[in-house]
Amino acid sequence: MSEGRIEEPFYLRVPESAAERATRQALRGALVRRFGPPRAERPSTLFSLGGVGDGSATVEEGRSFLSQMAVDGLSTPTWPRDHGGAGLSPQAAAVLADELTNFDVPSLYAFRVGLSQVGQTIIACGNDEQRERWLPRIRSGEDIWCQLFSEPEAGSDLANVRTTATRVDGSSDWVVHGHKVWTSRGGYANLGFLLARTSPLAKGKHAGLTMFAIEMRQPGVTVRTVRQMNGDEQFSEVLFDGARIADEDRIGEVGEGWSVAVETLTHERAGAGSSLADNGSRPFVEAVRDTGALADPVVRRRTVDAVVALELSRLTTIRLRQAKGAVPMITKLLGGRAVRAAVDLLVDAHGPQGMLATNEGCGPFLTTPSLSIRGGTDEIVRNVLAERVLGLPRDPRPAPSA
Repeated sequence: MSEGRIEEPFYLRVPESAAERATRQALRGALVRRFGPPRAERPSTLFSLGGVGDGSATVEEGRSFLSQMAVDGLSTPTWPRDHGGAGLSPQAAAVLADELTNFDVPSLYAFRVGLSQVGQTIIACGNDEQRERWLPRIRSGEDIWCQLFSEPEAGSDLANVRTTATRVDGSSDWVVHGHKVWTSRGGYANLGFLLARTSPLAKGKHAGLTMFAIEMRQPGVTVRTVRQMNGDEQFSEVLFDGARIADEDRIGEVGEGWSVAVETLTHERAGAGSSLADNGSRPFVEAVRDTGALADPVVRRRTVDAVVALELSRLTTIRLRQAKGAVPMITKLLGGRAVRAAVDLLVDAHGPQGMLATNEGCGPFLTTPSLSIRGGTDEIVRNVLAERVLGLPRDPRPAPSA
């Protein structure tokens, strides 16, 4: 490293095997047949955090792209072939994501809940009729899903759900009353993945919960946009006042919703740590270099530290993508910490101008605090790892009230 510069190669790549090179060539050929020749140069995408500008404005472009990719399962590359996916390994899916950066790919932010969380959960926990009904529409982008978990008075305690679903007298249908918040895509989703309390007297707060799919565009559902400090309006609060759900839209058994929610959170946490899994550290280093701040030895040292953290997150996510157990929680923690450090440095490198709304680092800077909350707060994730994976003593719990 010379003064003021970071020499190539600063972007770490694991050497590809002959089989991996063959996979890359096959996937590149499939993409060229669909979308024509790749770009001459890759775009310099800084951070894919689902921020300002993503969402409803890009729905039609994303839907058109997904419908083409869904023909042979490439819109859901790791889904099993039996469910319309491509059946790719996590490593091959990472190669596909890398190859896609050579093409004009619209934002798929609007579809991420369905593609990455709901679809996988329906495969694991739904019945055959539900898979046949919903999975094709998720793959093609016809349906947009939101996730209706968090509530105003529950905080990070997801099991403290107060929204109720009650059987309608003389019918198998359910009626819903309650209040959800921090619902991303809620303003334009046509379906919601709803965790509701169906047995208020069940012993233990994790018991008595049931998972449903709910039609968002019906009487009894009110959606209010929540504007964030980064200008994003993709979050909403959702109020239910007598909305109806057919029993055929229940996912899993009555009272077994917590296990379905855990399945969903596993996929959410895996995605929360993979924002940079496909972009790596190159766009970040180029952005810092463009500020001219690399002449400062402190900035150079912080840049090297950030590159190491970003590449550790990227390579870990690529190798362990779609794994279950503790892995998604580890990638969430690694990815969130790495991105926050990189964004903080980029803003500092710009000096006072770094906080201007027109600066490329300002949007990510105002977005990254949410990374420690998405998919469960970092504190809760660390507790789960400590207690359930490492077997450490549990945190003291308050005594139950009399």
